[in-house]
Amino acid sequence: MTRVMLLVPVLLVVGFWVSRARRREWRRIEGRQSKIAVPWFALGFLAIVVVNLLHVLPDTANKTLNTLDTFALTMVMTALGMETRIAQIREAGPRAIATGAILHAWLIAAGSRSR
Repeated sequence: MTRVMLLVPVLLVVGFWVSRARRREWRRIEGRQSKIAVPWFALGFLAIVVVNLLHVLPDTANKTLNTLDTFALTMVMTALGMETRIAQIREAGPRAIATGAILHAWLIAAGSRSR
């Protein structure tokens, strides 16, 4: 659950960082400022986490939503995998591959501890 709770602040920081980079680029090109890009789905995700923590939903609804969540996550990961090409992985270089391998091992280790 800790990994899930850390997702929201990370997405907000990344969104703010990307927004800053965009604003700098816009100022350089057009000389005007843009609004901050906020990943709104992260705030919605946080709201769903709060609803789940408050145990507002009945157990049957919670189980159904968890099943739908697992299905949706499986479809997203499948779609990402289908878009991946071996050439893209090679182009990313050894540092990116090592980072991916470390993160993969971390998720497996943390996931096995949480069960």
